[in-house]
Amino acid sequence: MSSHPTSSTLRTFLHTTLLLYLFQLGAAGSHGLANHLLPPSLTPYWHQLLTTGSASLGGFVLGPLLYGRLVLPDLLPALRRQGLHPRRLGVLVGLTAAAMVLGSVCSLWNQALPLPPSWVAHAIKLRAAMQTLLNFTSPLQGGGAFLLLACLPALGEELLFRGYLQTLLQQVLSHRKFAVILTALVFSLLHSNPQQFLPLFWLGLFFGYLQATSNNLWYPFLAHLLNNAGVLVWHWAARQGWITPPTSLPPWPLLVIAIVGGLACLRAWQRMHKPN
Repeated sequence: MSSHPTSSTLRTFLHTTLLLYLFQLGAAGSHGLANHLLPPSLTPYWHQLLTTGSASLGGFVLGPLLYGRLVLPDLLPALRRQGLHPRRLGVLVGLTAAAMVLGSVCSLWNQALPLPPSWVAHAIKLRAAMQTLLNFTSPLQGGGAFLLLACLPALGEELLFRGYLQTLLQQVLSHRKFAVILTALVFSLLHSNPQQFLPLFWLGLFFGYLQATSNNLWYPFLAHLLNNAGVLVWHWAARQGWITPPTSLPPWPLLVIAIVGGLACLRAWQRMHKPN
């Protein structure tokens, strides 16, 4: 804790506000610039994919990186002190798989909540736009979707939310769990999808827990990447007719495996990363 808590809190609030403003400014500016520069000969799919990727690049990556380099140069290096260990990666995969199954439960619960009609209409519009991007029809489009819908958002969102925002909040809040919860709340709200608030909040808690316990930004990034890639694979498999989109809770054996396996992986993770 700082010897001047009020000053430290105000400084953190200022940094947080500027970071989120740069995110909004970078996303809107990059999206508009891509719309202006992309050639009209592009197919609608590639145009929408590239403008979406440009917004992610400008909002989540370039803005926070520039701000971090100029204003907070000492913040991120502390998150890179530990390397990646194969054994921990195996546990991470198990944890992420369990989190994804439980996240699907949160998604179904969220969609069952009574929401204002305008919120539902907004969520349907967002889902339709994303569904268009997920309907890739060639390996090249699939590779572009993986890069711009899975890799880039995972990197940028973890850099902004867990790298900068959560780390800043941990410096002024009395316990790191409050920083994890608050960051997850902002993470979910900024996605602006009321029908996905609960699963996004759940995933935000999960990614934040990984960063808080390991002090290593690579672990939440890899978990986020696995989650995004899993969504892409799931939608591709559904289009092939191999699986059907869930309309009810996952089968109870899968839930049991996810809960038991997730708890076992969580225990192993806690042994590997004792709290500082």
